[in-house]
Order: sequence, then C-alpha cells, then structure tokens
Amino acid sequence: MSVRPGFIPREVKEVADFLAFFAAIRSYGPIDRLSRPFSFDDVVSAVADAIRQIAVQPEGGEISIRRGEEELKVKVPKRPSDAVVQRFLELCKEDLANAKIAAALALAHAPELVVTAEGQGGGEA
Repeated sequence: MSVRPGFIPREVKEVADFLAFFAAIRSYGPIDRLSRPFSFDDVVSAVADAIRQIAVQPEGGEISIRRGEEELKVKVPKRPSDAVVQRFLELCKEDLANAKIAAALALAHAPELVVTAEGQGGGEA
C-alpha cells in the first residue's frame, strides 16, 4: 500500500503519542531504536519493550520525576490498542520510515505530557 506524501497514518500518530512518555521522562531507549531501525525486527523489539515498560505505570495517572532541583509530574499515556500496534507494525514492515516518523513525533509531543509546577501541561521535556 502506498502512502500519500505528507500523510501520516493515524496508527503512527497514536504510537508516537504513546512513545512521547519515554521522551518526557528522558528514557530514550525505545525511541532511539525506532529512530534508526536496521530491520523490522528492531521495530518489533522496540515497541514490545516500550509496552513492557509502561505496563508497570498507572495508566492515565502521573509519575513524578526529578530534573536537577526541579520535580515534575509526567502524564502516563494510554497504551495503544492491540489493533493499533498491529497496524503500526504492518506499516513499518512496508516502510521502516514509519518507525522513524513515530520516533520524531514522540520527541515533538513529549512536552505535552509534562505537567508544570502550576499543574498544567506543556512543560519542558
């Protein structure tokens, strides 16, 4: 299936929103692996690892992290559905660029998950 130039599939965006959590907490492992996959297996491994790591966090809640002297709260995202993950993997199997796009979007969306001292999103990631 060919994707129109400039069009980002919904599943890529949903996985990116999920992965933004890792950028927000500065745990870049899954994002790094998606940003430069050498094979489809790298994508599968990175996504599975991210899902495993998030499974221990309270979905929809917040976690506290320290950045130097500052303590921030980061919103824990909802895990993408199995259907979304499966479609994302299919898209990546067709073109590994979809994994790179998800990684880039995750970095861009990370600040939206950081809760500032005033309790509103949009902090620095």
